[in-house]
Amino acid sequence: MYLYAKIKMGDNMKKGFTLVELLAVIAIVAIVAILVIIALPNVMGMFNQARESTFTTELKKIYR
Repeated sequence: MYLYAKIKMGDNMKKGFTLVELLAVIAIVAIVAILVIIALPNVMGMFNQARESTFTTELKKIYR
């Protein structure tokens, strides 16, 4: 598949993306967005768990 499709308009050759290439890029962006949306709660949960672990460790140090 060529990166650019050449469209002949009169004597000029204009460069542009084909419809298939644009649809492929849109599909890839959509897949990445879905993966980010799915993974985001898990990542936030890990951050919260790490924060709670640090908090309890600090409390144990204080009350020794």
